[in-house]
Amino acid sequence: MEDQVKSMDHKYLTPEEIAAIREFYQTLPLDLDSSVLAVRRDFLRLIDDWQVLMAENQRLREELELLQAEIAVWKGWRDKQQARTIELFEREKKLVEALHRVFQEYESEGTDIQVARRMRKIASDTLEELGIK
Repeated sequence: MEDQVKSMDHKYLTPEEIAAIREFYQTLPLDLDSSVLAVRRDFLRLIDDWQVLMAENQRLREELELLQAEIAVWKGWRDKQQARTIELFEREKKLVEALHRVFQEYESEGTDIQVARRMRKIASDTLEELGIK
């Protein structure tokens, strides 16, 4: 989007240049042909309209810059949320794997003291690895 804004850049008339053009047309003699006077009147009105449009253009450019900055903030927030989501998914995956291993131990061996100790060790190691313990 920034490239679009930069490609639209061009040199505007300075306030002094506009004042000089306005002064030239305002100082034309009033005894000129009516069509020349109409052109003069239309040109002065166009200068006023142009100045209003350039002010609006500048306001829109400033608004665009603010929106681009806001987009950058939101993208940063989104990236952090995506990273956190991935982290939480990985933690969940490890917990599920540990639970599955505990269940397999229980199913294959029964519930003697050795199996219970192995299940406790699997759960303890997993919790410690995840920083939960």
